[in-house]
Amino acid sequence: MGQGGKAVIFDFEGTLVDFQWRPAEAEAELRNALGPVYDRWDADALGRWAPRPEGIRRVLAELKVAPEEALFVGDSRADVLAARASGIRVAIVRGGECDEADFAALPPDDFVSRLDEI
Repeated sequence: MGQGGKAVIFDFEGTLVDFQWRPAEAEAELRNALGPVYDRWDADALGRWAPRPEGIRRVLAELKVAPEEALFVGDSRADVLAARASGIRVAIVRGGECDEADFAALPPDDFVSRLDEI
């Protein structure tokens, strides 16, 4: 340690000891605990969100693609709203921001479980 130094601090986890977390289990627990909180605030915000189709329309214009020739892929009800406002089909990836049941009142054109299904 150089002059004037008084301490050396190490990140304990993964530096002085091996990493012992079980990330998959930790992520599942966090998702279960936080999911309802995010869902509640997402539902609250959905009442105030306005669909933002400008971005989709700009991409279509840049690509010179008509709305009926494109597909928008998302994971939330807001994505369905934006796609509908743009006149474009929408596919929702299962396991994203919202559960499939959350789309009952605003169903997408398709649900997919993996991107290679598109």
